[in-house]
Amino acid sequence: MHDESSSSASAKQEFSFGKTEWASPGILKVSPEDGPSFFVRDVYLPFPPERLFLPEVVLSSDEFEDLLHSARIWLAEKAAMAYLSRAEQCRRQLEIKLARKGFSEAETAVALDYLEDKKYLDDKRFCEAWIRNRLIHKAESAVKLQAGLQQRGIASDVARQAVLSAISADTEEELCKKAAERLNRRGKTGIKLVSALYRVGFSLKVIAKCTKSGENDE
Repeated sequence: MHDESSSSASAKQEFSFGKTEWASPGILKVSPEDGPSFFVRDVYLPFPPERLFLPEVVLSSDEFEDLLHSARIWLAEKAAMAYLSRAEQCRRQLEIKLARKGFSEAETAVALDYLEDKKYLDDKRFCEAWIRNRLIHKAESAVKLQAGLQQRGIASDVARQAVLSAISADTEEELCKKAAERLNRRGKTGIKLVSALYRVGFSLKVIAKCTKSGENDE
């Protein structure tokens, strides 16, 4: 039998706060009368932050749950910033990493939206850094680079534009030459060389130019 009195009591449960203070710009330290203190960014609150500074402020159970949700978003933001402080990240990478840490999709989405708005997180900037680092170690085609970005969760249009911005026709021909030289050292020549270059995304037109140029150099 459903206990209506129990449900009513739960619905009317209220939470009081002993102290709320600004810990740093935009960050509140909230201290419930019962339980540990926690931190929350003001823009994540479901109500004006001024409410928490009112004397003898009391929140309903639903409002308190919303407040705790806001605090979780702040923790997700902090975790994301820890990754970003070490290296550029794309949004999809952070979504996966934060999910592994136990954050919900809703908590993660709000935190990453904030970081994107503040330009701490930028998929375009990630693409530029990833392509630059990739080309230091490998001579890869535009097709291969775009595929690599998309595998990391970058939208196809963003990945394509990033590659186009980073690699001109002349640059791709130079990359093809470097790849051909590396394959030559592994014993790839003739049709085997062409096939190997084609498999890593270089077009037949670019392959023809770079292999012909290589023959002329000899």
